[in-house]
Amino acid sequence: MNDVLLQGWIDGRLTLARVKEWQPQEFQLLLMLGFTLHEQGRSEEAAIIFEGLATLDPRSAYSHSALGAAYLRLEQDEKALTHLNMALQLDAKDISAYINRAELFMKQSNYQQAQADLEMAIKIGSTIGMRNQAIRRAQGLLNTAKRLQG
Repeated sequence: MNDVLLQGWIDGRLTLARVKEWQPQEFQLLLMLGFTLHEQGRSEEAAIIFEGLATLDPRSAYSHSALGAAYLRLEQDEKALTHLNMALQLDAKDISAYINRAELFMKQSNYQQAQADLEMAIKIGSTIGMRNQAIRRAQGLLNTAKRLQG
């Protein structure tokens, strides 16, 4: 590791992934592994991978979003909220982060905030023409949030 790269990391201009000369394909491979583990219900292992990736590149919205989803499944709500908020700060169009945060808000009986997040997810999805499982999930959760709120 050369001194210029190290100083760039210390100054916050470079990510640790860049300093360690990670290739984007290596990062993507670990993201896919974490996603697969999470889908298999192995969220604790997935969280470890996503934590590492968020450390390597703190500006990766996907890493924070995925880590928030893993923490949500592990019922570590405070950590989940922190990472979902970070994901949305980094990428205000992260549909999954809105849906997962809404699910967390519903768990906390904060139906108004859940509704706002779900409406945002659906709006973003319709803007880009998305009609997948995530949008259907958001619509179902939105109906539940409205029913529980009113």
